[in-house]
Amino acid sequence: MAYDGHRVSTQLDQILSYLDKEGVTEIMIGMGQPASLRRRGQLIKITNTPVTRKQLDILLQGTTIAAFIPEKDGVTPRSDIAVSNRMIRVIVTRRGEDIILRIEKSPP
Repeated sequence: MAYDGHRVSTQLDQILSYLDKEGVTEIMIGMGQPASLRRRGQLIKITNTPVTRKQLDILLQGTTIAAFIPEKDGVTPRSDIAVSNRMIRVIVTRRGEDIILRIEKSPP
């Protein structure tokens, strides 16, 4: 099936599902480092290899998250958005070519 620009990738949906697990407060996806989550204050890797820019682009393709990546160095304000039938809070930092996403569950 061809990508229609609206579906969230299975991989992104799987990553976001970690927010549904007890004690998980944040997911971090940063270029050049494995994706990780914060559970009870401890960082835990959820991928074995560092995320590349190409992987990040594919992961975010067709989502509203992609629009939050700044063109220049800086940090976006916290934004609550709907992705894959769940509300999340996204903060994106850019320093040169490095991009880091912090994703939290939106407050009810």
